Amino acid sequence: MLVAPGAQVWVELWVPRADPLWDDDIVAGAQWVGATWARALASLGARDLEVHGGRATRTAWSDTVCFAGIGPGEVLVAGRKVVGLSQRRTSAGVRIHTVAPLCWDGEAIALLVGDGRATVAHPHRDPAALAAVAVGLDLVLGDVVDTDASIVRAVEAAVVSALP
Repeated sequence: MLVAPGAQVWVELWVPRADPLWDDDIVAGAQWVGATWARALASLGARDLEVHGGRATRTAWSDTVCFAGIGPGEVLVAGRKVVGLSQRRTSAGVRIHTVAPLCWDGEAIALLVGDGRATVAHPHRDPAALAAVAVGLDLVLGDVVDTDASIVRAVEAAVVSALP
């Protein structure tokens, strides 16, 4: 993820072990978070949303650009990742970090992290391949949302509705 001021929406959650939302299974434990993001994005007009239900999958770029892979609970739009998720588990609970880029420019990221050319060893490791794995909220939501604060409010409302 290319981090820049105003370029992404971050939402972090803390779930203590004693909380009903806690799950020992890291895949199942991420599902409600992804479903929450999907409900929030749907409430803002997003379509073709799905929450990845399996273990992490890799792409030609995911070793270099984490957002290029797909992990448990991450949200996809028409097969392209729009919300990334990571977990930090301790004996006390889990901190879940989520991020959604406002704009995804895979070609620019490819040029920043490498020469951006396909090679014999990595024929699919070109800027177009990285550009195709994800999508930004700008394309998912269009002009419906004018600020990242409105997206955060929608996610907060979806989190509250998920609470037991």
